[in-house]
Amino acid sequence: MCPEFLNGKLIYTPHKESDEEMAVFNISDLWNPLGGRFNLSLCGNTAQYLCISTGYRKEKKAENDEKVEIWFTPWFLVEKELSSKAISHHYSIFSLPWRENDSVSVSWTGGNWENLEWCDYHLMSTGMDNLYINLSEKWQNSPLWPPRRHLFSMGPRRAYPAIVSRFAFELK
Repeated sequence: MCPEFLNGKLIYTPHKESDEEMAVFNISDLWNPLGGRFNLSLCGNTAQYLCISTGYRKEKKAENDEKVEIWFTPWFLVEKELSSKAISHHYSIFSLPWRENDSVSVSWTGGNWENLEWCDYHLMSTGMDNLYINLSEKWQNSPLWPPRRHLFSMGPRRAYPAIVSRFAFELK
């Protein structure tokens, strides 16, 4: 297992330039670090809009219909399951040439999307350049897969980047 991933943290900072009401969620504290869901109840009303998990999207869940799902997927999990049918809908992203130090994929998807392959994604490196990322900034610079749609462009999701911007992910 990858210690960088297990030592990873999801950081919620509701106020810019202040640690007031900040919450830190450790991946290692999840009941299942390779397929767990962060309890966002400590983050105001964020849980109404976001579902943030580890692992990868395996199915559409009705409770996430109006939410944006964010997934942190460690490479060793992808590598282990790449040839299985369980992850085949992510093959187009996970079969991309990952750089030598890439260790985690961050993906954003609409909870109501039927097509499990649709997502925006970012590959995180354990190199010095990507140890701490703001989830909104990386989403805005992520490749679209497939390129014909855009996650936050329609309906009430237009406000979601402001909510997502309160979150960062850190690898140690």
